[in-house]
Amino acid sequence: MSNVADNSKALGILILFAIWSATVIMLVAAPRKEMDWELILNQKAPSSIYADFDFSYEDKDKTRKKMERAKLDVPLVFTLDTQLCDDSVRSTALLIRTVKTLANVPGAKRLDARKFPKTLKALSQASPRIRSALQLLLSDDKRVKRLLNDLAERLYQGAIEHSEDYHPNRTIQIRKGDFQESPKAFSSVSTLNDVAEAVAEKAVEECAPDNRLPLKRLLKAMLLDETTATLIFDPETSRINQSAVAATVEPVNVKVKANYPIVTKGVPVDREILLRAQAYKKMARSRNVIRDVAKKFFTSALVSLLLIIVSGLYISHVHPEIIESNQKMGLIATVVIISISANFFAIDVFYRFCAVLGLHPELLFCLLPVALAAITLSVLIGLRVAFFAGLFVSLIAGMQLNDSFPVVIMGMVVSGMAAFAVRYRTNYKSFFFHAAVSVGVCTPLVRIIYIWAYGGSWGPLTQIIVCGVFNGIVVSASSLFFIFILEWIFQISTNMTLLLLCDYNHPLLKRLQMEAPGTYHHSLVVSTLAEQAAQTIGADPIKARVISLFHDIGKMLKPEYFSENQQSEESKHSKLNPRMSSLVILNHVKEGVDMALKHKLRKVIRDGIEQHHGTELIFYFYQQALEEGRAKGVTVDEQDYRYPGPLPREKEVVILSLADSCEAASRSLLKPTPTKIDALVWEIFRKRIRNGQLDSADLTFGELKLVRKSFVSTLTTMMHGRIAYPKDETEDEDEGDLFTAAKQNESGKPNAKKN
Repeated sequence: MSNVADNSKALGILILFAIWSATVIMLVAAPRKEMDWELILNQKAPSSIYADFDFSYEDKDKTRKKMERAKLDVPLVFTLDTQLCDDSVRSTALLIRTVKTLANVPGAKRLDARKFPKTLKALSQASPRIRSALQLLLSDDKRVKRLLNDLAERLYQGAIEHSEDYHPNRTIQIRKGDFQESPKAFSSVSTLNDVAEAVAEKAVEECAPDNRLPLKRLLKAMLLDETTATLIFDPETSRINQSAVAATVEPVNVKVKANYPIVTKGVPVDREILLRAQAYKKMARSRNVIRDVAKKFFTSALVSLLLIIVSGLYISHVHPEIIESNQKMGLIATVVIISISANFFAIDVFYRFCAVLGLHPELLFCLLPVALAAITLSVLIGLRVAFFAGLFVSLIAGMQLNDSFPVVIMGMVVSGMAAFAVRYRTNYKSFFFHAAVSVGVCTPLVRIIYIWAYGGSWGPLTQIIVCGVFNGIVVSASSLFFIFILEWIFQISTNMTLLLLCDYNHPLLKRLQMEAPGTYHHSLVVSTLAEQAAQTIGADPIKARVISLFHDIGKMLKPEYFSENQQSEESKHSKLNPRMSSLVILNHVKEGVDMALKHKLRKVIRDGIEQHHGTELIFYFYQQALEEGRAKGVTVDEQDYRYPGPLPREKEVVILSLADSCEAASRSLLKPTPTKIDALVWEIFRKRIRNGQLDSADLTFGELKLVRKSFVSTLTTMMHGRIAYPKDETEDEDEGDLFTAAKQNESGKPNAKKN
């Protein structure tokens, strides 16, 4: 039943579908950072938040300030009112005539105090001499005319009331009818005070020096009372111009790189941090909207399918026996799914606690257990499968983290180094140490080299190293745990497990030693032959050694029927017919398998017991049966004298099969020499090939040649002759009587010789 399941194509397709489904689920449901945090202005941040991706946002406050600065560069539009110019000149002329007719101060009371406050104040403060000088000045019609012309000219150039109402850096654009002047600075535009100052200054140039300043103050006060601003501000046109310019202002966008701290734990939240956090939160949520799920599912399904197809093609060329075994395919699928799931949960846990603990995003790369699949498969299946599984898991991990290329690079390197480091480990301490060191050293080292070569955020270097070491310990411990479980579920043995079975104190080996010592010795020799031959061709020497030690345990039930255990010259088979003798011999395979099952030995040992004779013919008893059949006229079925098989396939089992035959046959050599041993081994190999016993063997002729040379060398060393030692003439002859006395004591007879 197990063979049917192992070779079932439907089950194989189901295993591939399971890998594909698990991969798609892990990609579609890839963990993301939770967006449930809230920040309050001016309060300390409860956790650190780092950006997962590059993003930008508009700083509206800075944009507003930028627009205000742009508006300051837009000229304010003023219109020159010529009517106001004319009115100001006429009013000033009328005031001059009124003041000129005043003979003295009391006469000034005829002026309206509300209309001419500056003039009345100046006149009241002026001395009689200055007032007389003013009357004299204003009585000169030519001077008055020049004063009014100068005033008109300056007012027609444009004058504003106060310059303090406008920013000193602002510009002004004066519109005179249909004509617009070029923009100019406000500092170049005259105010009413400037106009009055300049006109009064020019009017008193020809007066006596002592009178100039007081007269200037009087004239300036008169001019300020009657002149008005001739430049009228046009707010609507100015607003339109400013709005047009403001519309062309580019918003101020703040760019934030991935892994940049949005907010750091314990730092007070200011306006900029709050704005950046809100923008990041909004952007992160928009990247996870429902409408992207269908697209992501389709992409994940397609990419996963392509990866599985490529993986299948690779494994079918490198390890075709894996494609033909659902057991091994199921093992690989289970390890890959476990590794992908471990990455999934590692990402999820990191995202849940990174903000609370203030962890830098770079630390996630050093905490991913991407090497788990490669380490586990390196000891369960082989190095090349482990390399490719590590690549597959690394690609999926990169896709889980938003197509992160650094994760893929790190996963490939760390997985490869870790798989290579543990490939030949034969004990659990060595395995754990090498796995932990390889992952713990390579993970931070690869990360640091990548950042140095391609740039990026270094993050806390010490924490990267600590996380890498922690990852190595966790991955190593997890690998050991899963190896224990998977060995039991899939009946696959690692060298670490098999090495424990090499202990000669195993109950079955102890029984074999006591109940069938000849078979026990035979098994030891075969294990030596098989181990050295496996080492020669690059097969698993520990596996070859273990299956050789247990391959003949079925002989314990009837050890006396096998020649290596017979203590008398008469064989037990002399009293049996050939058919019964062959059944006894054939049953040692079945009984060995039953004993292995009873003692829960590994499947690899049971395969060695079951396959080490293949479908060989028990030639000796078959020939006896043929002779008796001819005499009795009975037909003999050859299949009754053949082992049930199956044929040996794995290299170690094939080596065991050949070593078993060669060791047994070598005992028949009377005077073994290297030439005789070589001829014997070569004949056994040719016979096996001729009879089709190696048709399923996973060995090349080149490897068979190396195995044959190894057998010849080992057997020659084991069976070498020894020199004959001469008898010691001085030896006391009575010493031999000790053995005679001991024998007589055992039989209850008195010693024949007294002291």
